[in-house]
Amino acid sequence: MLRIRDILVSRLWFASSSSRFFVVRTICLLPHYLICIILGNDLSVNVKQENPVVIYHALGIVVGSGVEFGKNVVLRARVTLGEDILNSKTAPKIGNNVQFGIGSCVFGDVFIPSNRVLKANKVYTKKNI
Repeated sequence: MLRIRDILVSRLWFASSSSRFFVVRTICLLPHYLICIILGNDLSVNVKQENPVVIYHALGIVVGSGVEFGKNVVLRARVTLGEDILNSKTAPKIGNNVQFGIGSCVFGDVFIPSNRVLKANKVYTKKNI
């Protein structure tokens, strides 16, 4: 049952953020926002995804606008991605085959290279990556 929920969240987020067709995007937005409210997520639709991001245990995930995802990215519970300073327009860029541990955070203009596993409950900024 958990896997069905995670797939639903991932596919709705992908459809509402990357669809080029206005009708498809509009139809997916309402269910996307309702599921985010129920699960306590804040998944911005202003992100770039090459493929749907794989989500495990979709609870408390926060992804700000402007984040760019590569292929085969895995997010787990309580992951936070976004700007380091409010309205700075500098969001993280994630490479291919990157896995986020539970509670990991990435803030600011940070590039996470491909084939990385980010540790659980660790904060990554431009200063410490």
